Amino acid sequence: NSDLDEVSESSASTSMKSPAIEANNLCLSRLFAFFIRLYSQIVHSERNLPKSPIVMMASGAPNKAKMT
Repeated sequence: NSDLDEVSESSASTSMKSPAIEANNLCLSRLFAFFIRLYSQIVHSERNLPKSPIVMMASGAPNKAKMT
């Protein structure tokens, strides 16, 4: 936890010089968190639902999804 605080503090101090970079980093981190959440939902739904080509493609198995 202390490591994360140090990293965020150092990145905040350097990005104060450029607000655009800070906004871009915030956007990227939100996007990254969104993809992690989406991926975990896909992995979770894979256990409960029958596998569809879209789910398998999103979970990184496009070769099995070439049924169409």
